[in-house]
This record gives sequence, structure tokens and C-alpha cells, in this order.
Amino acid sequence: MNYVIKNRYILFNTFEKFSDEFIHCYTRGYDDLGREFDFTRRTEKDDPRLFENIKILGEQLGFNPSGMTMVMQMHTDKIKKVTFKDSLQNIPYDRLPVYDAMISDCKGIVLATKHADCVPVYFIDSENKAVGLAHSGWKGTLNLIAPKTARAMKEAYGTDLSKLSCVIGPCL
Repeated sequence: MNYVIKNRYILFNTFEKFSDEFIHCYTRGYDDLGREFDFTRRTEKDDPRLFENIKILGEQLGFNPSGMTMVMQMHTDKIKKVTFKDSLQNIPYDRLPVYDAMISDCKGIVLATKHADCVPVYFIDSENKAVGLAHSGWKGTLNLIAPKTARAMKEAYGTDLSKLSCVIGPCL
């Protein structure tokens, strides 16, 4: 896998040809002082550093943090079709809906997942302006979360699977 490591994130060369239309990254999950982001805290009051770092990342990459959407990942094969009503969910992480992949064709939506030893799988359908992001641990891999996410994009957006660009991100 070819990639570029920046200060707070990693970019994948495979997706650079789409950089005018799609923003992507894998963040280390740490700020410049080496403190880990705590995504379980979902309000700025709980963890102002998290929101400040998301804001800085948005400024560096060119996205609006208010479009960020997360789900509670529980090693399922469930896929969420994300719309604008799902973004900026200012609720505790443990109250988020349970899914392990998300797809969207809404411009301005930012799909975000958490990973440690599990694998992030990124999808871009440049023809239909759709994206997907899957959290694939060993259970998700056995339950085919990545191919199910691709098929969900085909069903929802008419994605031609032979033209779908994918990247398997870093993991433990």
C-alpha cells in the first residue's frame, strides 16, 4: 500500500486521483502532545481536545467537522446508509446506533470509525459520488463486512463494483 504520512493523518495514494471530489484519511488518534483522542466522549464539554483536533483536521483536509458521523461498532455485519440527519450526533458514544460500516452519497458527510487491531476498509465510487467505510475485525471479516458494504453501495447508488476503488487501511 502506498501512503503519505502527515502530522495528524495518513493519506492513501490510491485515492489521490479523487482528491478534488473526495477527502480521506486515517488519523493516528493522538494529538501533537501524544494524548489519545477519546471518541467515547461525544460532547465538546466532555473532551474539548477531541473537538479541537477534529476542527484542526477539518481545516487541514478541507472538511466541515459538523458533517462527521459515527456509529457504535460492535463487530456486526450491519451497514448504515448515512444521510444529513445522521451527522453531528452530539450524543454519548454508547447511545449511537450499532453498525460496523457506513455508506453515503451526501456531499459534506464525513464517515468516521474507530480502529485498533481491526481493519478499516475505505470505498470510493467516483461515478456516483458515493463513499463507504467499514470496520472489519475478525468477526466482520468472517461475516464479509467489506463485500457486503460494496454490495450495499451497488444497491443504494448503482455502484459498478468493477470500478469501485478500495483501500485496506492500517491496523495492528
